[in-house]
Amino acid sequence: GDRPQTRHVIRSRQPDLGRGDCVDETACRLILGDAVDELSRISSASHSLVIVDPPYNHGVEYETYSDNLPPDDYRLWCATWFRECRRISSRHIIIFPGVANPGMWLSLAKPHGVGMWYKPGNPAGGGVFNWCESEPWLLWGPFIGGSDTITATVVGRGTKRGQSDTGDHPCPKPPKLYAELFRRLHPESVLDPMMGSGTSGVEAIKAGATFTGIEIAPGYFATASERIHHATGTSSSQLFSPNLFSQSEAADRAADGDE
Repeated sequence: GDRPQTRHVIRSRQPDLGRGDCVDETACRLILGDAVDELSRISSASHSLVIVDPPYNHGVEYETYSDNLPPDDYRLWCATWFRECRRISSRHIIIFPGVANPGMWLSLAKPHGVGMWYKPGNPAGGGVFNWCESEPWLLWGPFIGGSDTITATVVGRGTKRGQSDTGDHPCPKPPKLYAELFRRLHPESVLDPMMGSGTSGVEAIKAGATFTGIEIAPGYFATASERIHHATGTSSSQLFSPNLFSQSEAADRAADGDE
């Protein structure tokens, strides 16, 4: 849909949110909206790490997003938001491409490095022998050193190891995966334009980074907001930090009465 002309700080733990609205805290900015639209409003080189776990186009039933695009449409969609991620990142970008999509990404924007997420005991199918126990993560930016393999047991709804606070999201990443990446990269500021149920935000806050999260699905957004509120230990009562956003957005806020 059309991008809203103004956005508002919502001062409530469980706000009645509309597209483009934000929950704002001292250490994080959470935006309900389409990543393709909202990324264009964030200033260049404003986040030291952009981390993205996009839908893999495998037909997963998400709350609002169609995960079954024609291949060319999916590639174009990825290219569109990735272009904005490169503009916004001042240091690193990490993308989880899934098992089937690394070839597309290698042709779209060759990464500087490829790491591996080892997930023993994965309860989901999809591997050569049904149990897919590893998948890559792609890195753009300076070499970070150390092992390129991170071991983090998979979690998900309906499993004994499942996260109990991720709501209805069908495929949340394990906290340990984000925690280990943040430990190695030492980001000062993290952006996740498809934050889902908010695990990346929770772990970014724990790592001492500021966090900006975007999510298109209202249900997932509400779950992420509650989890990140809990992680920060604060209420959504602070105003926007102007250096995170573009001058045009700052003008929109001023015209709407926000300072």
